[in-house]
Amino acid sequence: MGRHAWLLLGKGPTFSRRHEFDLTKYRTFGLNHVASVQPVWITHVSDLDVLDQESVSRNSSFLVLPWYPHIDNRPGRRNLEDWASRRLDLRQRAQDGTLLYYNSSLARRRPHPKGLFITVRYFSAVAAVNLLAAVGVREIHTLGIDGGAQYSQEFSRQTLLANGRASFDIQWKEIHKTTTKLHIAFRPLVRYLPQTCGKESAV
Repeated sequence: MGRHAWLLLGKGPTFSRRHEFDLTKYRTFGLNHVASVQPVWITHVSDLDVLDQESVSRNSSFLVLPWYPHIDNRPGRRNLEDWASRRLDLRQRAQDGTLLYYNSSLARRRPHPKGLFITVRYFSAVAAVNLLAAVGVREIHTLGIDGGAQYSQEFSRQTLLANGRASFDIQWKEIHKTTTKLHIAFRPLVRYLPQTCGKESAV
């Protein structure tokens, strides 16, 4: 997996500029509701209610979730195997091999013995960067991973900062920690500058 060019897609304002780029050059890794408007190779989902929007799963070749999926922004009591016995969408993906999982550092329950242990803090972008790093990816391009406190207009604001954080900026410390330690090139296709009236510039 590490030899491919990867594009991490979030719901931030620069996501709306994706049509300016040839996305076929990348393995696309979407966060949460991204796949509701943009087909991706992998979608990372923390909270199970994201999958209630059927287009998220339909537009994702693979789904990756924590072994204990979140309910209301916290790891739930049931593991993914248990949920797959209760939800047809997850059961079908488990059967066809397109349901992936990892052990989240936030979970305090028995981990899956074969799952990667991934540090998760603040937002899904941190988990996604650490997941990609764990499988050997050393260059990550991004769109919609912007910091600040805004979504692209293509997404509902209902889930914006639902975990109570003041902005997405808190994620940068954790991302920088991983990318520096493992010498990962972290390269936004468009740089978002909310402190300058939200102006954006290609990089």
